[in-house]
Amino acid sequence: IMVGQDMVRDANIQSILADVERYKQAANSFEDKYGELPGDMSNATGRWSSCIDHASVATNDCNGDGDGEIERSGTKQYERMRFWQHLALSGLIEGDYNGNQVAGTSDDNIYPQDPLKNYWFASSYFSDTFNNKSDASVSFPDGHAFVTTANSTLLESEIYAMEKKADDQNPFTGWIVLETSAGSSSGCLDSSSDYDPDDSGTMTNCNLLLYWRQ
Repeated sequence: IMVGQDMVRDANIQSILADVERYKQAANSFEDKYGELPGDMSNATGRWSSCIDHASVATNDCNGDGDGEIERSGTKQYERMRFWQHLALSGLIEGDYNGNQVAGTSDDNIYPQDPLKNYWFASSYFSDTFNNKSDASVSFPDGHAFVTTANSTLLESEIYAMEKKADDQNPFTGWIVLETSAGSSSGCLDSSSDYDPDDSGTMTNCNLLLYWRQ
């Protein structure tokens, strides 16, 4: 039974990697066609009249600010959710996403979900830093990434397997990156700042970033 469960989880991880490639191609196609990134697109409502702002903010449109970055905080924080709304309206991905995070709204209507029940938003990182396990400041790689929303169900050993298959096996460099919270040594890279391939603990204090452009 355990072997069968391991095979299923391995297949799900492969599915996550395949989804990253699929969404990457969709985002690149969107930019080629419209000249702006999904989520950041400054005239989305003018192109799709159904693309309105369902959230409780001042404007009733779903436009980004067109600055070339997908925002995750501040006045344009909704760009991280509108990324999926714009892609779906363009027909480049399947789904019906409403681009908001109003209390009581199901995440199913905002983000895609992977087979392991993780939700993903999109974000840009340029000259950004975070604190690693030792609370030392670490610079994010610059670029655009898909990010788990919270409490990833992936295990440290599984992320390490992803790294071995597709990246550099370093949690803070390459295109597979872990964002740790300041002071959160428990549950995130439990023993050091390196992966423990035998650790079955979940990455409760980590966000997993999968970069689709650097």
